[in-house]
Amino acid sequence: MDFYVYVILNVILISSSVFCEDLYEGSECTSDNGLKGTCVDIFKCMQYVEDLQKRRYPQICSYDVEKPIVCCSDCKLVNDTRNVLVDATGLHYYKTGVKAYDKCLEYILDEASCDLWGGVRKYLDEDQGCYGYTDVAVLAVAKGMDVERGEYPHMVFHRHCWVSEMQWRQQNGCVVEASSAIDLCSQLRTACPADQQTRGRLVGCNR
Repeated sequence: MDFYVYVILNVILISSSVFCEDLYEGSECTSDNGLKGTCVDIFKCMQYVEDLQKRRYPQICSYDVEKPIVCCSDCKLVNDTRNVLVDATGLHYYKTGVKAYDKCLEYILDEASCDLWGGVRKYLDEDQGCYGYTDVAVLAVAKGMDVERGEYPHMVFHRHCWVSEMQWRQQNGCVVEASSAIDLCSQLRTACPADQQTRGRLVGCNR
């Protein structure tokens, strides 16, 4: 059963124990933490994404048939929070609709110690009295396994080679870690020097 369907069904089943104001969608409300909010479709409110994934129940205004309408204190609404995942540090990541990337995203989020390519973090905008979300740029690769070139053509060949700082500067487009230049994705076609040892790693990519 889809995770969100499971959570929503549980929200409905325990509704008798959750505070319900019987307010319709679009009504003004006040959240449990004292912030002003609006009653909206639960899937348009980023505020509760992390709560739902951790089995914490949102503040209910009412129900539209079986769909919860929640008191949302976000500054801006989104189209569909079912495309959002949250890691152990509270960073929010968007699925892209590209199956390989989305599955990689789900896999890495299961590894609590891993970071991803970027995300957004929730913060309280004190001037507006609502929650905002700011971009956070990170870059990391999790796991991987040794492969031969061309063994998995639908994946990315993640190539490592040892080069000097000057060589790296001449090879525009690589990302550097210490003295190691990394050719990240197929669109970065910079080659390692022919006399340098290369080694492959299998990783996911959003291309």
